[in-house]
Amino acid sequence: MQYLKTPLVILDYRGKILDANPAAETILAQSVSDLLGKRAWRAIPLHRFDDPRVLGFENPVVMAIRQRSTIEAETFQSARPLEEQPTYLQPSCILVPHESDPTLNTYMLFLQDETEKVMQQSEIERYVLEIAEQNVQLQFGSHELEELALVDELTRIPNRRG
Repeated sequence: MQYLKTPLVILDYRGKILDANPAAETILAQSVSDLLGKRAWRAIPLHRFDDPRVLGFENPVVMAIRQRSTIEAETFQSARPLEEQPTYLQPSCILVPHESDPTLNTYMLFLQDETEKVMQQSEIERYVLEIAEQNVQLQFGSHELEELALVDELTRIPNRRG
């Protein structure tokens, strides 16, 4: 677990953090000692891109634990305060069931860092919008030229070509 490059957090059946690897410490900007014993949804607050409210019962970690199942979620923005650059995480919560006692179930919470991918998508979207705006301006400009060719600018009388 310590050598795994993907951030990994181990949770008990109630969602309390039992352990985390160094990659998780890095991405969460918290030491393992700070994470231990905290509920995952408090230590790793997530929200949707378009809604700054931190997820409660919709949090994929909460859902996995309530349903006692494995969940791979969409990408969420990490809600850490005072960040210059937001972090985008895709959590996958995998149930590791205990044979006889469900209170001994554990969960492996993998946190895939999607920040670079989201930033690239956002940059591409901005570029596409910019190109679309330029196209609209060009079409509008050519429409004006076409109108000038068909109508005399001063008298507004149609030209012979029109």
